[in-house]
Amino acid sequence: MAGQGRLCGEGRWTMDWHAAVYGSRSGTGGYRDFGGRSGDSYDDDDFGRTYGAYGRTQLVDDDVLKRRSGSAYYRAHDVLSSGRMHDCTYAVTDTGVSLGALVTSADQYADDYRVSVEVDEDAGDIADSSCTCPAYGRFRGVCKHVVALIMDYDERPDDFQRVASGALGAGRAPSRQSARRTSRALAVFMQRREADLRQQEKDRQLGLLKEIGSIADAGGTAGGAAGGMQAVRHMPIGSVTLRPTVECRDTGCFVRLRIQVPSRSIAYVVKDIRALLQAVRHQEFVSYGKKLAFIHTRDAFDPRSRALIGVLDRADAIRSSINDDYADSYLYRRKADAAEMRLSDNEIADLLDVYVGSDATVDYAPSSRYYAQTAPSRVVEGDPALGLAMEPAGGESGDDGEPSGYVISHAQCVERFIVGQRSSYVIVRPMSPAVLEAGRRDRSGAAGAAGAAGSASHGNIVPNDGKAEDAWDMLMRVRSQAAANTAPAVIRRCGAGFAANRELITLLSGDDEHASMFLSAADVDAFARTILPLLDDGGAAPESGGDPSRGGLGIVLPERLRRLVQAPCRIEIYLDRDREGVSCDVQARYGGARFHVFDGIGSDAANGGVRRDAGAERLAVEAVLHYFPRPSSETARIPESDDEAIYHLLTEGLPVFRGIGDVFSTPAFDGLSAMPKPTIRVGLSVRSGLVEISPIADEIDPADVAALLASYRKRRRFHRLRNGSFVDLRTVDATAVDDIANDLGLRANAFESGPVTVPAFEAYYLDHQVGAADKDASFTGYLDDLRVIDPARYRVPGALAGVLRPYQAEGFRWLNAVSDKGFGGILADEMGLGKTVQLLSYLLSRRDEARRVGPSLIVCPASLVYNWAAEAAKFTPELTVAVVAGSKASRRAILDGARRACGDGSGDGSGDGSAGPGSETDDGRQGASTASVEDRDPVPDILVTSYDLLRRDIADYEGVTCYCMALDEAQYIKNAATKSAKAVRAVNARHRFALTGTPIENRLGELWSIFDFLMPGILGSYTHFRERFEMPVLSGDEAAQAKLQAFVGPFILRRLKSQVLKDLPDKIENVITVQLEGEQRKLYAALEQQLRATLNKTKDVDFNTGKIQVLAQLMRLRQVCCDPRLLYENAGEVGGSAAARGGSGDGVAAHAGHAVHAGRDVAGRGAGKPGVAKMPSAKLDAIAELVDSCRDAGRKMLIFSQFTSYLDLIAERLRANGVAYDMITGATPKKRRLELVDRFNADATPVFLISLKAGNTGLNLTGACVVVHADPWWNAAAQDQATDRAHRIGQTQDVNVYQIVAKDTIEERILNLQRTKTDLATRFVDAASSSTGHSIASLTKEDLLSLLG
Repeated sequence: MAGQGRLCGEGRWTMDWHAAVYGSRSGTGGYRDFGGRSGDSYDDDDFGRTYGAYGRTQLVDDDVLKRRSGSAYYRAHDVLSSGRMHDCTYAVTDTGVSLGALVTSADQYADDYRVSVEVDEDAGDIADSSCTCPAYGRFRGVCKHVVALIMDYDERPDDFQRVASGALGAGRAPSRQSARRTSRALAVFMQRREADLRQQEKDRQLGLLKEIGSIADAGGTAGGAAGGMQAVRHMPIGSVTLRPTVECRDTGCFVRLRIQVPSRSIAYVVKDIRALLQAVRHQEFVSYGKKLAFIHTRDAFDPRSRALIGVLDRADAIRSSINDDYADSYLYRRKADAAEMRLSDNEIADLLDVYVGSDATVDYAPSSRYYAQTAPSRVVEGDPALGLAMEPAGGESGDDGEPSGYVISHAQCVERFIVGQRSSYVIVRPMSPAVLEAGRRDRSGAAGAAGAAGSASHGNIVPNDGKAEDAWDMLMRVRSQAAANTAPAVIRRCGAGFAANRELITLLSGDDEHASMFLSAADVDAFARTILPLLDDGGAAPESGGDPSRGGLGIVLPERLRRLVQAPCRIEIYLDRDREGVSCDVQARYGGARFHVFDGIGSDAANGGVRRDAGAERLAVEAVLHYFPRPSSETARIPESDDEAIYHLLTEGLPVFRGIGDVFSTPAFDGLSAMPKPTIRVGLSVRSGLVEISPIADEIDPADVAALLASYRKRRRFHRLRNGSFVDLRTVDATAVDDIANDLGLRANAFESGPVTVPAFEAYYLDHQVGAADKDASFTGYLDDLRVIDPARYRVPGALAGVLRPYQAEGFRWLNAVSDKGFGGILADEMGLGKTVQLLSYLLSRRDEARRVGPSLIVCPASLVYNWAAEAAKFTPELTVAVVAGSKASRRAILDGARRACGDGSGDGSGDGSAGPGSETDDGRQGASTASVEDRDPVPDILVTSYDLLRRDIADYEGVTCYCMALDEAQYIKNAATKSAKAVRAVNARHRFALTGTPIENRLGELWSIFDFLMPGILGSYTHFRERFEMPVLSGDEAAQAKLQAFVGPFILRRLKSQVLKDLPDKIENVITVQLEGEQRKLYAALEQQLRATLNKTKDVDFNTGKIQVLAQLMRLRQVCCDPRLLYENAGEVGGSAAARGGSGDGVAAHAGHAVHAGRDVAGRGAGKPGVAKMPSAKLDAIAELVDSCRDAGRKMLIFSQFTSYLDLIAERLRANGVAYDMITGATPKKRRLELVDRFNADATPVFLISLKAGNTGLNLTGACVVVHADPWWNAAAQDQATDRAHRIGQTQDVNVYQIVAKDTIEERILNLQRTKTDLATRFVDAASSSTGHSIASLTKEDLLSLLG
């Protein structure tokens, strides 16, 4: 360890820590650190070599550098000391040396500066230089970085790396720059951390030196090496005390400290307070002298000293945080300055709080003007007794016997107030006996007029012997007298009221040289107005002080002056209300005397000797006249009819009045001022089958609510109720009423006239929106009739009692309950749960009632018309059924008969029909008890027609009143703008129902269309529905979703197979993925690339208008995935060109009809044409393999496709393989479909080919247990419906469902997208009832591009 030492008398070499830190006084020895950047120590040889003065010569002389760079020469040292120069290189040139380096920018986000210089060694000058810093070239001379580079090479040439000559051009980085460097912020932190570690190491070394030196100076330890060291290093807990000295100067308060060990009678002055705080903070070893040296742990100090350290530590931290230079400036202060710390009044108050009420004292050094020495002072609680008194002055009295003046004396001198945030202190000292004696003589009148004048001057001191003396002699005498007669000061913690009067207290008691002040009789009145109200008559013992709550001073007043004490003016405002209006009486109270301020202010005599405060009363009058008309009497009044003035008084006047005095009001007025803050709600009841919505609000008469709403709508500031009270309309909350009005499509001012009635079907939405407390018994009872249906109320007809399953009987009762309420509803059971039989059971139970009204009308897809007739014949043979089909004349004849029956009230349909069950007539009617129109007149119970025929015949339905109208597969009217949707709305029907397993297929507007048929107006107009529900729900608004569920939920009955058919076999879904190969794959890739190019070329603004072409191209991609021959008729022919097919719809009737018959009778025909090469079709191959495996297992299968032309190709492959099949397409006649279905279920035909559009509804194909979707696409709901042709009641085997999907095509991506989209119908009906909630046409350009991969 390097350091300064000395040889002791015993020959021991000891360490002088002072010399090690500050250097030897003789100039030798000590630490020498000249390494500005690295911190390394150098010896004398290093020093000479580094700076070149004693070794080799400098590359460029300092004088040359100064001339070249100017002031930059001096700033170059900063570059070196900061350590920012790095990657230094040099190269030897013909004329000298070339240097290069990088300099880290002062901005940590900027690039490093590249600096280079070429030095001509012969000339000893700079030949060329460059630098990328902003300063280079802007000023005369080179920049500081160039100078620093030369200096750096002079100081440490060995740190420069040599490179090839010419490698360092101007601004070119050295060869090592290619290596990635540490981030600058990280490097700077590591450098700073390394410097801190070196400083900590140095501090530990210095601390050890200090400790060793202190022990050596103390002559060692008596207890041996271990025990003695421990005794010196650590002090017992609480054994060290800090004693503060508080000195109050004109510039502020300062504190000094002494450190003491009372048990050892050791005391030292703390010469550096901040160093003491740092030592305690870091637990450092500090030596104060031979007797005291220890490690400054906080617990070594007693509790009071620890609290004192906390106060000083906070003060030091505050100064450091607000002044960055505080720490540095502290190092350069004089030792005397370091020994004291200036504190604010608040910090001094915190310090004194540590000592208040304890036995410990604080050394107090008063200001120099008091000529007092530092002395211990107690810190006590309570206001001081100042000994204030007023006495008549001696001398002549006036003509009226009044004294010529008064003498104000004090017995205690107030030296200083210390006002803190939590506590306030006052420093008081007893007056000296000499000063008190002088004051006594002044009061006794011995000095006469001169004494009075002298008292007034406050500065004349007359010697006891009356001889004149010079100023110096007088000062010395006063100081000696003060020193002889001064008692110790006392520091008292005073109350807030006492501290608030500190200016007056300092005036009356702040003079320690004179014990009295003089008040002339001429100024007594002014004194009574200004000062006497602040004084408290100290009739009690003087030591008790004044009243802390009043801030009084405890002065003793003569009786004459006590009579002059003016009672304070207290304004009292009395408010009342009667029939004429609001009245206001303003009174001024002076003690027990009261005066009406509007009566004016008379003389003191007229006022009974009371001096009234004209200013306070005038202010009260001005405040009242701002809100009341000027009164003609002592009371001001606002007429009852002036609502604006009264409201102005209540909202603005009352706060003003309370600010100037006390406000008193009668209960009648309080009724006005108690302004309610109402929340307007709605109350619900049922009147005459309608729901009555009444606006209500707490604390307000229901009769007032409508008018209140009217004022609220007109945006008025206030509304006055019938009882006279006011409502601030800014506090009214009408959100609930507004929401209900908006949801129901009511006008904004609908409730301004009172209760509003709405149709009964709105009750269920209102029930969701309104709390239970606001519904009366009629409303809740009305809702319970539909929520809880009594089974005994609706009995299943006897003929069906053993047929209906329990859940179907529940559906029967629900249909009856909804019908009795006059509502419509959606029977939304999952496919295959028997919606048809549930509706037929309802119609049968209502047969008699219906025959008095008219026939019931069933509207269904054309493919299901005869299926309905067959189902009626099977389950309800009691009902007559007419199929409105066939020719126009026959349809019109049926409707004419129904119209005549409705016109004459005869609806009896009990006539006997000649056609037996299942028979077929020429006019197309078949079913139970069906008959030709010519044979009989009676109207049938049920009319069955298709959507298309209803649209054509809608004019013939005019005048026909239907008892019940039911839409089967009601999703057919999902578009409300179609002619079919408009036609079903035009039919006159008493009851309306919809049967569908998918109320929502693609979008939420479909639900609106169905409900607009069932109960027009329940969801408002479509514009209103879209704004209030559809768009918010699609954007994720859960509140809007809950409201919509409340609207439609009670009118939808939905059951799933998994819920009600526990014995139904499982449905097992599978996806068979096939890989396109060969020419099929190439053709698909070409078409996909063509579509991608089309999308990329299409501008966003033109995308929607050209979407129909895009969708057509998507269709072509799907066709190629199935079989290229769907797109090109001659695909695969040898030597032929691919010609596009003309179409692929359901219109290929002839070919389809051939497939129906030829499929059974011809096997093996159509295997192929000579000269035609087979075009590969991966899907067709997979379907053929699946057919073979199912045939081997004895399982029958349904194959669905959207392309009838694809069904033709499948049929061709089946014929080639000798497989029998049936097929239904859109061209298959309606009656023929039923025959094919019945035959398939009864015989062993293994395959049924079905067009998805023609056969996904109304067919019962439980004979099959395998379902194949040959070309699955976007609409999963349609596929589910098709699957349910087999997976339904009557199925005894597990149903396997296969989707044939082409791998890495748009088909596969569409299915993946379905899984990620939100199912809209799940929120309102059920997950199984819907597709993804989005149609393929709703995809954006970006969606389509992503689907193309």
